[in-house]
Amino acid sequence: MTNDDTNNTNNASRLQKTHEHISELNKLNSEVIKSASGGSPFVVSRDPHLRLRRTLTLPSPYKGFSDDEAQFLISTTDSLSLAAAERISLSFSCFGEDFVCDGYFWGACEEKATKRIFAVHGSGACISRTRWHPLGDRLTKEDDGIRFCAIDWHSLDRTDKPQDEFLTMLPKHFMDSMDHELLDKIFSGVPNAQMAMMKEWIDKMAEKCPRSHEQGSIILRAMIEQGCGWGTSPEKPFILCIKSWSGTIGMTMIVDAKKERGDNDFHRNISAAVIMHPAYCKVMDMKEVLDFPVVMCWAKDDNKAPYFLSAQYIDAGAVIAGPETGGHANFPEFDNDVSKFIHNLPISS
Repeated sequence: MTNDDTNNTNNASRLQKTHEHISELNKLNSEVIKSASGGSPFVVSRDPHLRLRRTLTLPSPYKGFSDDEAQFLISTTDSLSLAAAERISLSFSCFGEDFVCDGYFWGACEEKATKRIFAVHGSGACISRTRWHPLGDRLTKEDDGIRFCAIDWHSLDRTDKPQDEFLTMLPKHFMDSMDHELLDKIFSGVPNAQMAMMKEWIDKMAEKCPRSHEQGSIILRAMIEQGCGWGTSPEKPFILCIKSWSGTIGMTMIVDAKKERGDNDFHRNISAAVIMHPAYCKVMDMKEVLDFPVVMCWAKDDNKAPYFLSAQYIDAGAVIAGPETGGHANFPEFDNDVSKFIHNLPISS
């Protein structure tokens, strides 16, 4: 063997070992152990689609209602549902700016869709983020006329200047302060000192969160109308699925849309809603707002979205289904109730 052959062999060996080390480092950085509230720890893997963007983005000075930086994680248990979906970039404009957001689509193509479902996750970047994926996979297998879109709010960004607003557009950045009287009612029994700290934290929310629930609702509507082309006419009605944080954004959108007038207004084109323990902490008469079928999941021992607020939804005709206890969980068993609810709705087009 010549010296050149030896050098080539050594170089190839070093290159192979380098790739092996890189692979190991990547594996260490791609899996994370997360602790679920009220459940056992579980393994999640980082979303490769967003990891590079996260790496190249400077930390945001706006912490939002959570001090954690963005965690772009997809549960490994969700891989089968996600594999059946098609990722499509939804483009839309609002506030005089252009945005893009990832949407995961299951089921029928737009031309053949007879029912359209638009789903928005909770604020968490992990297990809550993929809550609707198994449902989309299931419903579209049960009915080939359903087109199901689950958006990924964590991917929301500007199209003209990517990353400029990336870390001020996460769910945790959209939050309003809460009325003190309602706070007292929600957390009755909490020690005075702890309540005072909570009120101080709530009052400082505007400093931590650069965007309001109303802004979030405007963005959500633009995603639906412009990104998907849904809700724009009676020929394109849709069913809205919202949960926890997105329950606030979605309900704000519904309430504001009801104030509009016109034969083909946006509110008229919402054909039904699936709502899980919405963090919409406002007391109001829902009868005129929710003038379409609604099924809800709301545990009586929910420690984040108080169950007593469910009364105004029930008075408006909403049906409470799913487990009666279990806190503020994802409740996958609720999908059974949602499946019956969706399939019993009339075909829209």
